[in-house]
Amino acid sequence: MASVYRRRGSPYYWIAYRVDGRRVQRSLKTTDPVQADRARRSVESSEWVEGARGARGSHFRNLANHWLAVHRGAWADSTAQNARCQVDAFARWRGDDTAGEVSPREIRQYVSLLRARGLRPVSINNWLQTMQTMYAWALRSGLALTNPVADCPREREDEHVIQVLSETDRDRLIQHLPDAPGPLRASIVLALFCGLRAGEIRRLLWRDVDAERRRVLVRRTKTRKYRYVPLPTVALALLADARGKGHVYNVGKKQLHRALQRFLKPLGIEAHWYILRHTYASTLARAGVSLYKIAAWLGTKTLAVVQRNYARLAEDYDSDVEVFNVRQAGADSFSPRTETRPGADRRRRR
Repeated sequence: MASVYRRRGSPYYWIAYRVDGRRVQRSLKTTDPVQADRARRSVESSEWVEGARGARGSHFRNLANHWLAVHRGAWADSTAQNARCQVDAFARWRGDDTAGEVSPREIRQYVSLLRARGLRPVSINNWLQTMQTMYAWALRSGLALTNPVADCPREREDEHVIQVLSETDRDRLIQHLPDAPGPLRASIVLALFCGLRAGEIRRLLWRDVDAERRRVLVRRTKTRKYRYVPLPTVALALLADARGKGHVYNVGKKQLHRALQRFLKPLGIEAHWYILRHTYASTLARAGVSLYKIAAWLGTKTLAVVQRNYARLAEDYDSDVEVFNVRQAGADSFSPRTETRPGADRRRRR
């Protein structure tokens, strides 16, 4: 059996259970009692806690199920789903009934298989990071003897260039926004002028869009932390007659994506929701807004994400390149200045 409790000095719920006669205590990284109870039920239904097959050396599927059950309450739904797909694919390739711990050789063989299938280096590194995180947790919990991913080299990734709307496409989109239906128009405005994610828009309520204080309260975020995002004047004007009750746009993920594509196709604009979010951040960076503010408004987990993607946009132009300008009017070419050492002319005359 598993029990959920509050520990003094910690804002989160904790869970305690026994695995192979050993007591395990872990923080659920959530303050929501509903999510804590959901994690407790998931752990109690796990084969690890119910006994027999919870010893070291059990097959990979049991370890992965236990890891996912313990962290389900602390992760976003998309993160849990991606981790589940990654470990399930490896378990099917390895064999669900294969006993013993995973070896580094199996990790390298599976990486070679992913590379042969044409997966990008970033996708392979994401899988390796998932496995690294799982086995690091298993080592701390005493459920694994070694980490087979520790010595596996990562793939070399090409530098990722973010896609943003051009100024022409952005102006055309803003010009035709009044023609969009109210919920879709509000969603595009919140993505283009506030940088909200598609999932945050689907969960956003109109009561959290405060026109008087000119800000949006984003409660249910990817990082599980609420944030306030300021509303610019142009966004307030576009949201004036689109306001309703309940959710801003209460549709599924695919329906939201299709609605955006149907609206952008006649305009000749190719974009998705994340391109609108990138456009918002890049516009702020080019305007000289501090990266700390951009990170706070975007709701990123660390400042390094903003520095990697948007820092260079703030330095598109550097006045130092003006050294190549021709200083004399009518000059045909630029001749660099040469320095003469002291005494050179004197030695030459001798």
